[in-house]
Amino acid sequence: MGEWMAFARPDLFRHDAASVTREWPRLHAGDAEPLPSDPAVLAAWVHFHNGEFQRAVESGLHAGGAGITAANKATCMYANYLEQREARRLELFLEAAERAERQARDEPTNPNAWHLHAYALGRYSQAISVAKALAQGLGSKVKASLERAIFLQPRHAEAQAGLGAFHAEVIDKVGTLIGGMTYGVKRETCLRLFSDALRLHPRSPVVLVEYANALVMLDGEKKMKEATRLYRDATAIEPLDAKEWLDVQRARSELGLDRESLRPLASADYTARLGSAQESRPMDSLNIFQALLVSHQEQRALYARLLATKQASPERQHVFEELKAELAAHETAEERCFYVPLIEHDESVDLSRHGIAEHHEMDEMVEHLEQVDPHAAEWQECCQKLCEKIEHHLTEEEQKFFPKAGEILDDAQKIQLGRDYEAEFMTLRIKQEA
Repeated sequence: MGEWMAFARPDLFRHDAASVTREWPRLHAGDAEPLPSDPAVLAAWVHFHNGEFQRAVESGLHAGGAGITAANKATCMYANYLEQREARRLELFLEAAERAERQARDEPTNPNAWHLHAYALGRYSQAISVAKALAQGLGSKVKASLERAIFLQPRHAEAQAGLGAFHAEVIDKVGTLIGGMTYGVKRETCLRLFSDALRLHPRSPVVLVEYANALVMLDGEKKMKEATRLYRDATAIEPLDAKEWLDVQRARSELGLDRESLRPLASADYTARLGSAQESRPMDSLNIFQALLVSHQEQRALYARLLATKQASPERQHVFEELKAELAAHETAEERCFYVPLIEHDESVDLSRHGIAEHHEMDEMVEHLEQVDPHAAEWQECCQKLCEKIEHHLTEEEQKFFPKAGEILDDAQKIQLGRDYEAEFMTLRIKQEA
């Protein structure tokens, strides 16, 4: 497992089995986890509440059964708040999501198996960008798991808040109409879920913070004062364990009150919203260059996988279809949200036209490859040429077009085009999968 970063204030909480048992209703008011009868599972939770997240994972997995819930929650809290390496954070969220999915399969009536599956997958989705996650079908999984958790345990405040946050994120990213039609999200449902969460656990720092973020995503500037009040309410809560301490410190940090040893925010940065009322956006809104680079890296990963596949194998066809879909959505969204706006400028008109022409060339190469017998030597040769063309196009765009476009576009335009591209890309991917 490797050594995890230590909780910054191990002196604050000295829970033992007796104190955790005594305080259990308050400690677990958010997730409604039942008090375990197995001493080994209780020991894992003692480690969790003291901020010993790695020991909580090890103890929970060793105990098995209900201990897996403690392990999964400890993994998620550590990844969310303390892990500094982005790649490792993503690995941890995926590990927790996979364990929780297996747990839900083995224990289908366990609400926290479903909740932690949604939580881990949701945080992973925020890290790779909400639009990309929705296009990959992760959004539906998050929503289904949260709904199942609430169905199994209606008093699960964190699941209520999580589902409310999901509604707000999707509405913020794709709008009320598309969000409602595609994912069944609604503004009124979002607000009702947060109302229920606050009724169940009115002194939860994380529920208050998520509600504040949701209000800003739904209504922007006009909800800033209310959101700030909610953040301040969160900072006033006296934490009972390490998780709540981290929740409170995150709220304090985002308000600029102090900055303890927390991982820098990857998403939902409240101070970013306060700093620019005209944007009123979550931090995971990428500028156009960042948004394009997400797809560029995906294309590179896919063509590398494609070149490594065996002749005429099912995997080869599967990866080729993935690459074809990624290219098609990327090219169309890029032309509409990047090339077309820049073709109006004399300095970038030639680069825009050149990029569109290369898209056409790659489309023809993909169409030709579809006609070639995958058993023939010609297939590998054509595939190699296509991958080389993709890399040439991506490199040229990053080294020549991006710097020129960066000189032409102002910061607000870069952000808006990034949002436009992600929404367009996501819509196209959804259509492909329909």
